[in-house]
Amino acid sequence: MDFHRNFTPIHRPMIRLKNKLIYLGCGLAFSVIIAQSPSAQSYNEFIESLEQHPQIEIARQWVRMGNAAQLAGSGQFDPVISGETEQKQWQQKTSYQWIRGEAKQNVFAGHSVRAGFDWGQGPWINPELQTGPNGIPYAGIELALGQGFTMDKRRAEYLKSRAYGALYDNESRAEKNTLFYSASINFVYWLNYKAQLELMQYFKKLAQDRLEALKVAQRTGEKSVMDTVEASIYLQGRILEWREIQLQLNQSQNQLSTYVWDNPQSVSDSVGLQKNKETLTLLLEKALRKKSWELSDSLLNPELIRYQIKSKLLDIETRYRKEFLKPQMQLKYNLLQPKSNAFTAEQMKWSANISFPVFFRTPLGEYRISREQLRMNAMEGTQKRIEWKAKLKALDYKLKIIAEQILQASLASNLSKTLLEAEQIKFQNGEGTLFLLNSRESKWLENQLKLTEFQTKWLNVYFDWVYTSGQLQYKL
Repeated sequence: MDFHRNFTPIHRPMIRLKNKLIYLGCGLAFSVIIAQSPSAQSYNEFIESLEQHPQIEIARQWVRMGNAAQLAGSGQFDPVISGETEQKQWQQKTSYQWIRGEAKQNVFAGHSVRAGFDWGQGPWINPELQTGPNGIPYAGIELALGQGFTMDKRRAEYLKSRAYGALYDNESRAEKNTLFYSASINFVYWLNYKAQLELMQYFKKLAQDRLEALKVAQRTGEKSVMDTVEASIYLQGRILEWREIQLQLNQSQNQLSTYVWDNPQSVSDSVGLQKNKETLTLLLEKALRKKSWELSDSLLNPELIRYQIKSKLLDIETRYRKEFLKPQMQLKYNLLQPKSNAFTAEQMKWSANISFPVFFRTPLGEYRISREQLRMNAMEGTQKRIEWKAKLKALDYKLKIIAEQILQASLASNLSKTLLEAEQIKFQNGEGTLFLLNSRESKWLENQLKLTEFQTKWLNVYFDWVYTSGQLQYKL
């Protein structure tokens, strides 16, 4: 059945409700086991301990870089105070001296307001710089009527700094998402080997007890030597399997300990393992309960957000390049205050200039390059979003199917146990054979391991789903 068709809005709530019922049903299947287990938050504590990991510090550095980028961008509109003076001495006389001080505030794009003071005296001073003894205060504006009217380099850098701040924050989220995902997957594998080891210990103990019972029965003549030899061979096989799982668990513990930087011994040593009450079944039940109430519509993966921010940066660059297709037109207007306390229109100074290239070929080419880069990034981002949405839907479907497989594997395991118990009764009454008893026991072990495999697989797919969604909701 194809679960990826386009359903009508009436069908979608029914499908979501059905999925929730499947997850809840799967959770209820383990409720008897979980009710007898102590409450454990060791996985959540493990995720919290990652705050000491160097990759989290790298994520914090990305945030600090983002704040610094925004601070630098805000400085594009800082007021500027400037001063200038010049004096000439000739034959022990002052030929001229002038002073100019000015405060300038950029308000938007290529526009600014300014206020200042001019003073110039001397017999040989340039008439344009000569003022009265008290100088001339002035206030005015500077307008960009062509190029830079809506966007200039200053405003472009300011807007880019906002986008770079968001980009660095997104990189911080990407670092956390990658770390939490890899740590969660390793934690699940560790619980998987831990569960397998407990199973192997249990079946090894069964084989040991059976061998001891057969030895006693052999001495009384109830059982033959061949039964004892066969039981001994069976026990050796269980010991070999138990040792192999021990090796895999040790390797998994060592790998998991690399994530714990505040106290590496809390996971890697045997004492920490014994104190850890988290089990594969407990973690699965909590994940099933959380997934049953989560919707998969939102997609906030940092890789997709990166395309959005890049589009914003390219859009700013395109708008900035487009300004160069206009002529440069600058207008300056200053009101002067030579004597009175008020500025008047009769006392003023203004200037204007205009310039432009004849063919505009260089700015036109740069604008077209930037525009095509923007379009390419938008198309790539759209394609990536479609792919990630399809992946998220596929993971949702996969979770539902594996949840059903867990229920089926649990049922198969219970039935295998029932057959084993019946075979044990027959063997004790002398009606069965040791070979058939071992076969029943091996089948039960096989189904138990298969159940553990499906539980591990579901958790791995779930954390893959969390990673793909990008919501960083790893705690259970």
